[in-house]
Amino acid sequence: MDMKKEILFDIDKRLFVGATSIKTLLLKDFHDRAISSDAISPEEDDENIKALSTFANKIEFKFLYTLTNNNNKIYITSSSATKEELAALEQVRYFTLFDEAAPDFYKAFDSKTLISFTHKDRWGTFRALALPEKSPGGKKYLSVAEYDISYVNRALNAKLLETFIGAFLLILGAVPLFYVFLKRELRISEEQKKMEKQFRQAQKMESVGRLAGGVAHDYNNISSIIMGHSELAMEKVAKGEPLHDHLVEILNASKKSTDITRQLLAFARKQTISPKVLDINDILDSMLKMLRRLIGEDIELSWFPGAEVQPIKIDPSQIDQILANLCVNSRDAIENVGKIMIETKNISFDKKYCADNEGFIPGEYVMIAISDDGIGIPPDKMNNIFEPFFTTKAAGKGTGLGLATVYGIVKQNKGFINVYSEPDKGTTVRVYLPQHSGETVKTTDKNTKKIPRSHSETILIVEDDISILKLEEKILTSLGYNILSTVSPSDAIRMATEYTGKIHLLLTDVVMPEMNGQELAEKLNQVFPDLKVLFMSGYTANIIAHRGVLDDGVNFISKPFSKKDIAVKIRELLDLTKKMS
Repeated sequence: MDMKKEILFDIDKRLFVGATSIKTLLLKDFHDRAISSDAISPEEDDENIKALSTFANKIEFKFLYTLTNNNNKIYITSSSATKEELAALEQVRYFTLFDEAAPDFYKAFDSKTLISFTHKDRWGTFRALALPEKSPGGKKYLSVAEYDISYVNRALNAKLLETFIGAFLLILGAVPLFYVFLKRELRISEEQKKMEKQFRQAQKMESVGRLAGGVAHDYNNISSIIMGHSELAMEKVAKGEPLHDHLVEILNASKKSTDITRQLLAFARKQTISPKVLDINDILDSMLKMLRRLIGEDIELSWFPGAEVQPIKIDPSQIDQILANLCVNSRDAIENVGKIMIETKNISFDKKYCADNEGFIPGEYVMIAISDDGIGIPPDKMNNIFEPFFTTKAAGKGTGLGLATVYGIVKQNKGFINVYSEPDKGTTVRVYLPQHSGETVKTTDKNTKKIPRSHSETILIVEDDISILKLEEKILTSLGYNILSTVSPSDAIRMATEYTGKIHLLLTDVVMPEMNGQELAEKLNQVFPDLKVLFMSGYTANIIAHRGVLDDGVNFISKPFSKKDIAVKIRELLDLTKKMS
């Protein structure tokens, strides 16, 4: 293989990683819904541009985009940064005509496998890899990654000059010629290893995501029934009786199994989240009591808050998951007595620093560091620590999902993580989350709340699983709510229109066969604009969340939930309505 072919082969491997990643950045049903220029809102266009451009910048690609072919005309359907934007500083909108599409793009639509090619246009010379994809509804489109290769000929010319100089120096006895080639081969080898690692990680994320998403909805519905009925039964049995102890064990086992599903979703970045602008020092300060209980009395917990630490935007529950998982890992690494330290501070990284430190990304961040003086991590295990189900703990001591969960959460929030460890000395895990401007919100302490009851409101429950519907009826009736319930969305619309009283809240499942919860809520809100909506699901499948992130104003509770969880959530929503009226 000559040098130019070798370079293009390496570029194609990088392009393949980019092209296969595009579908994970867009909503799964994007191309099914996108049938005309009016089908995609400007807001969704903006989200797509931001997601693709952020990823393209990280992997140093020129363009990432998708194409459709309608009536033998090629249109851009989503893009990281268009050539038009570079020329006219305009952002692409859905169904922008791809006027300068090379013939190879048309060939790609007829191909059953990926193709790569070089093409020229008025913006330069580009290497493109086009990957035919099909949406869930069967619509064909291309995922395309492009890389500017204008430099290749210049680099090859420079390489010839470098080789000539090397040969001349060899004659003079100054430097061996093989050094020139060795240096080049080492550089290419390192690049190959880096891209192969990224590709394996992308494959792993896709596989775990499919597994978690495939089982989460049904599995969490089953867990809801076990947990709900265990709680209701415990209310009827006095503490201390053997039956009560059995029910507690059933409830705890169900919670543990549910946590595994949630951790898998977190690792695959498919966890449904509602980010808030938070003061991380306030959050950590409020968690110290819980963390001290978690790690035990024999371990000293020290807290070093940074000065004037900037806000971050993240779901508060994800901060709980990060801190709990990392502190448990530190606790398990300490034999008998020891120390755990938590530290926060502002920090920034420039491009030069990141170029010399793999995994670091330029920008302004808030650092959360958790350090311990435990046994440390063996050097030969460091490359595996973020893999799901990988653990160095003894059997029964851990699932191997702690660090995998933290990794997924940090990546979902556009941050990164760094681990430093020395055997027999300890480990430091540093989490870097982007700084965010805006007014911070105060989180509520759910542990201090009693179970709130109804103020005689009426709730319409829509749940297609009859067992869960009956359970939810029992829970909310026991709290004093007036309940209307059905397994059918169309029947819910009929009940709501025929009901003579006021319905205060719609509590609906998200994933249902007849119509999804979002569609039901929209139909009811057209008739009852003041109706409040609370969605519930074991897995939303991006119906009410974009890439796992809930829109502002969307209220959601994840299944399975406890009686206290649903009671608090409903009361918060109904009381907020009263304050605003």
